[in-house]
Amino acid sequence: MKEDTLVKKSLLRIRQNTPKPVCREVPILGRSADLAYVDQDVLFSVEFKLHDWRKAIQQARDHRLAADYSYICMPKRNVSEALSIELNKHGVGLFFYKDSGDWPFEVIIEARRSFEVSKVARSWVLTFISEKQGRQRCQSLIQSANI
Repeated sequence: MKEDTLVKKSLLRIRQNTPKPVCREVPILGRSADLAYVDQDVLFSVEFKLHDWRKAIQQARDHRLAADYSYICMPKRNVSEALSIELNKHGVGLFFYKDSGDWPFEVIIEARRSFEVSKVARSWVLTFISEKQGRQRCQSLIQSANI
């Protein structure tokens, strides 16, 4: 399965099974997150990779400038000590993609909340998701960002 297929399947399942605002290819400060969603006023970014977890962590680490929590998502595998150490070092979490159920992710390693979030960058991401989704929830989040 290709990365893009995982992203599309995840997007579809989240849209079909939850009221969470969600988008793919979400711009974050000159880069883009494969997927971003809002859950209870919290912004999550997800970077999908089939193999190159080091590159995924680097990308997800950059997403922490706009997202409250940043994850990488991979097909189920053994989690090496090196992968676990790097995820913890950068505060990035790990999802395994699930083929079944309403929610496409299994949390393997919890992300730490980012304290590096730029209010402006977060607002841009929320605006992007809101415009793509047309959901009122993001609008209230943007207004409450006090920008």
